[in-house]
Amino acid sequence: MSQRFAETFKKVRDNNKMAFIPYVIGCDPSFDLSLKIMHTLAANGADALNIGFAFSDPGTAGEAVLVSNKRALTAGASSDTCFELIKKFRQTDKSTAIAVTVYANALVVYGVQAFFQSCHDCGIDAVFIPDLPYIMLQVQMHNFKKAADSLCSLILSASSNLTQSSLKDIAACDVSYIYALSDVKVGGDRISFTRPESLIKTLKAVTDTPVVVGKGVGSCEDIQELYALGVDGVVVGSVFSLEIKNNLSDEQALLESIAKKSALLSRACCGPK
Repeated sequence: MSQRFAETFKKVRDNNKMAFIPYVIGCDPSFDLSLKIMHTLAANGADALNIGFAFSDPGTAGEAVLVSNKRALTAGASSDTCFELIKKFRQTDKSTAIAVTVYANALVVYGVQAFFQSCHDCGIDAVFIPDLPYIMLQVQMHNFKKAADSLCSLILSASSNLTQSSLKDIAACDVSYIYALSDVKVGGDRISFTRPESLIKTLKAVTDTPVVVGKGVGSCEDIQELYALGVDGVVVGSVFSLEIKNNLSDEQALLESIAKKSALLSRACCGPK
């Protein structure tokens, strides 16, 4: 099993930095341009990448990422094309850690064992299944954890509404990192996010596994706030989905905007200056 995530987190810790992990949907807006976006992110401060497998109903996604999924599907995205995308990226980048986000239904349809084998074969280091509660990993019928063993690592999520017992169970698992979800509040048409401070403190107190925060993280101020809480990394997604949306007609402008935004957010992961 790859050690790229372990090496990444060690490197950023040694440099008093958080890991910066951009999240983009594979094949958005096209296969070729998606590949260029991945390389652009890796060359401009990304410590790791999280590639989403496009899904028709990504229930946990915000509006910008939802639209990104639709663009990718329109461009012909499938599990196989995403595997091919990452395999092609690996031809010239052997060091950047890569996680993929895939919804449980898409994984089961592909075939659980076949999916994790394909992950291993094309150089994917970890898999995050956002709609799969931790307890379901133990269900024999869909025993994702068993299927993943020796092929690639899992990423488990944790939220503030979990019991202390569940959090300790998650903290005890051998995973690439724990994805601590920001608290979401919906008021009318407005969605706001608050930092899960107590969740972060609980996890950091019971495990040395890296704790990464996502959902609603999109600015340097957000990142520096999390840096102060001792978080090990941040996942940033909607920002890049919007950059793609706003520059669809100009490839050069799109890649330049991605590079600029990536470098800016990466610098914020070094803490306040």
